Amino acid sequence: MHNPIDKQKIAESFSRAATTYNQVAFVQRRTAEHLATIIRNHCSNPARLIPFLEIGAGTGIFTDLILQLGLNRGIVSDIAPAMVSTLREAYGSFPGITVECLDGERLALGMRFRSILSASTFQWFSSLRDPFLSYWHHLEPGGLLAFSMFIDGTLRELRSVTEVIGCRYPGHPLSDERAVLTAVLENGFIIEHFSVVETPASFPDTHAFLSVLKAIGSTNATGAPIDPADLRRVMRHYDRAYRSPAGVTATFRTVYFLARKPL
Repeated sequence: MHNPIDKQKIAESFSRAATTYNQVAFVQRRTAEHLATIIRNHCSNPARLIPFLEIGAGTGIFTDLILQLGLNRGIVSDIAPAMVSTLREAYGSFPGITVECLDGERLALGMRFRSILSASTFQWFSSLRDPFLSYWHHLEPGGLLAFSMFIDGTLRELRSVTEVIGCRYPGHPLSDERAVLTAVLENGFIIEHFSVVETPASFPDTHAFLSVLKAIGSTNATGAPIDPADLRRVMRHYDRAYRSPAGVTATFRTVYFLARKPL
């Protein structure tokens, strides 16, 4: 799948969210924790995963977990300058850790890693085939690509509401698990773990839900924002259609992969 992603808009959006991300990114935190658990259960010797490269580190939620796994040498990166500043404040003094401003979709580092790691980032890529080919070249033989990403079915309640009221869906298309699987296999990786997890999240109301999306920098990366009048209609319909005693529900659908470059 190829999506017309505006990378400058993504960088600006996540930079604006640098000060609010940690407080509201509970789904992303849960996803990072699950990916770290998969890696821990699969890889008994963390030394075999260094040096590592982390793509889309954000404010360091997954970075903390990587370090807790015992990976103490590598590059931590993000595309958003303000996120990179946050990462440098947090990890700039760590021996063995370098923080870089990088577009993970277009790498040309001239070095290889024992692992490339990423949590909740690849859904922001225009395509997967070229980045995964690049990761193949940036990994040592036997190196590990470990990642999670949101896939088609995420925020399906919001998509359903926009279809019912007849307005444009305010997000970009997401790959399904088959497309991700194909991109991994076509680049020669051996899959060692593959799973899909659905996570329902509750919010007090639709306004609060959309406010969280904004606070984590998850805004439209393919076109203009939704019309304000349509947005009000979306919120009213969402509040009616998806309310429960716990609030309104939004579903996040996540794929988890561990893929190995052959020796």
